[in-house]
Amino acid sequence: MQQIDTTALDALNTLQQPGKPSLLARIVDVYKVDAPVAIDNIIDAVAIDDFETVAQTAHSLKSSSAYLGANALAQRLIELEVAAKASDSAVCKKLCEELKDQSVSVLNELQMILEKAA
Repeated sequence: MQQIDTTALDALNTLQQPGKPSLLARIVDVYKVDAPVAIDNIIDAVAIDDFETVAQTAHSLKSSSAYLGANALAQRLIELEVAAKASDSAVCKKLCEELKDQSVSVLNELQMILEKAA
C-alpha cells in the first residue's frame, strides 16, 4: 500500500530554492531521526497508560507526518491522540499494534522517493 501522498511532497518541492541543498531531503532526514523516537515513546507510554505523553507525542508526530504526505499514519495518530485524551487504554493499545510497522513503511517509502529524485 502506498503510504505517501506525493502531492504533499510536490508542494514542499515548490519551496526549493535553486542551487540550495534539497529542502525535502533535509526535512525527511529530520523526520527519519525524530519519528522512530516518537513512535517508541508512544508505545512505551501506552504500555504504562501515560495518556498525556501519548496525546502530546501523537499530536506532534501527526503534524509532521501529514506535512510529508503520510496521511494514513497521520490519521492513526489523530485517533490515538483522541483515545489518549479519553484515557481509553484498550483503543490506544489497539492503535499501537501496527504503528511501528506503518511508520517503518512510511520511512522506507520516503527514502525511496528521495533516492529516485537524486
